[in-house]
Amino acid sequence: MFIELSFEYMTPEQPDDKEHGMHKDRKWPRLIAIYSSLTVAVLAILTMLVAGRGRLFAEMIGGTYPVKALVRDVLGLTLCIGFIVLVSTLLRNALKKIVSANRPLVSFGLLLMEILVIALLGGTFLLSTIQLFPQRIIGHDHPKKWGLPCRDISLDVDGLTLSGWFLPGQNAQAPIILVTHGLNANKENFLHPVQILNRRGFQVCIFDFRGHGHSSGHLVTMGYHEARDIEAIQNWLTRTHPGVPIYALAYSMGGAAVIRAASRQTHFTKIVLDSTFYDLVSVAEQTILEPYGPIRPFFLQAMRFWGWLWAGFDLYDHRPGDLLPLLSDCPLFLIHGTQDRVIPCTESLKLFAATDKKAELWLIEGFDHLQGISHPDYFNRICTFFGQSQQTHLTL
Repeated sequence: MFIELSFEYMTPEQPDDKEHGMHKDRKWPRLIAIYSSLTVAVLAILTMLVAGRGRLFAEMIGGTYPVKALVRDVLGLTLCIGFIVLVSTLLRNALKKIVSANRPLVSFGLLLMEILVIALLGGTFLLSTIQLFPQRIIGHDHPKKWGLPCRDISLDVDGLTLSGWFLPGQNAQAPIILVTHGLNANKENFLHPVQILNRRGFQVCIFDFRGHGHSSGHLVTMGYHEARDIEAIQNWLTRTHPGVPIYALAYSMGGAAVIRAASRQTHFTKIVLDSTFYDLVSVAEQTILEPYGPIRPFFLQAMRFWGWLWAGFDLYDHRPGDLLPLLSDCPLFLIHGTQDRVIPCTESLKLFAATDKKAELWLIEGFDHLQGISHPDYFNRICTFFGQSQQTHLTL
């Protein structure tokens, strides 16, 4: 009887340990092959998306999107997505332990909560990372190709190397105009105003901000830390050209950096700000965060955290307009297109109000972001502001 019961217990349907181990050994290679194929497919899709976006930027502003930058951006985006997946997995496991998800309504609630948290943390993490680590576009033009004299310059600041040009004038005592570009751009993109100003008799200096063009670095802070790049260039100009007036023609993000630098140093005699913002948070709320509607404040606070983590400063502290009272002795000329979709023209109106309406303001009707450069009176008005009434007509 005991023997019969024992044989009943040892049924043939139960595999022995050896067969079970063989089954597991066959399972793992199959899983590895599946996950490897999925990883390759995801990387291929990410590479195509990143390369397409970089190529689009390059075509829009002029230049190329180098392979080295593509590899770095794909790896960075992969890490971002990996972080989001990790947070999603941890959150899902934690919710399962806290709440029983046997009922459909509870399961749906947990899924909705997971989506909201991932959108808030993961989405803003990805958005902040893309803004603070933009794709690098390399320019290949040079003032010498335009028949202009040029000296290549290289300056070190914060452990980074800045790449720039200095275009001397026929008169060594002619004022120097420092031209600063905006986000995602480079010095080659602004050769048009550089060559016009140089041919009108000004000496001109332009450089790539950190994380842009041929300068080193990757982190971009919308003009906050870039102010130190301006200060380094200012110090070089005052050291190599003592007694020569220095003006600034600053575009977009470059204007925020110029304001911040000018509030700490008094080297600029006159400043032109084209399409610059008063308050970074205000611009974000009106542009990249505008589609999020009622949950926009939550997204903003999450981006505030990621911005602090990546860049080491509070987005709410980046208010260049608050520094304008420190520039009360420096004449300002504000330019903005009324149809600007990147930085609304209301930002220049706020800058104007911050100067007690002492600055010169020119709102160019119907023009989009930085498109005022193509206005027929653009350079005439700038040169007049800088104290030059002569108009030189160029064939470009």
